[in-house]
Amino acid sequence: MVDFNNLDELKALKARGVVNDTQYEQLKSHIAKRIVRGRREEAYAKSGIIYILLAFFLGTIGIHNLYAGYAKRGWTQAILTLTSPLFAFLPLIFTAAWAWGELFFINKSANGVFFKGSKIVIWSLRILSIIVFIWVWQNADLVTES
Repeated sequence: MVDFNNLDELKALKARGVVNDTQYEQLKSHIAKRIVRGRREEAYAKSGIIYILLAFFLGTIGIHNLYAGYAKRGWTQAILTLTSPLFAFLPLIFTAAWAWGELFFINKSANGVFFKGSKIVIWSLRILSIIVFIWVWQNADLVTES
């Protein structure tokens, strides 16, 4: 079956006899579902820029995941971070690496809708976060001599 962009094209084909009544109803239903899906994605899309900024600044406590609708991930990161002093801060290192990975690889919210926003800005922020991380690592005094 041919995919049509709008209902007017479909009506014109039906009027010319190219499409019968059954095909017309099926294609009309398909067009309506596509329109509803597109509007739902627009309504529920989260900002990729906000997600990345939250992941960069508050990633270890899972705020970025709560924003995107990943409640279990977000609460798990928060609990691991809050309990990390009890376990020599190892969970904090784990959640930081976890948030760092999500900053680069998560492009959808929990409901499966891609993040909205400029892809160029989103990737620029991701690259900038690498640069900042490298700069901080280079300039950190990790070991001090006594």
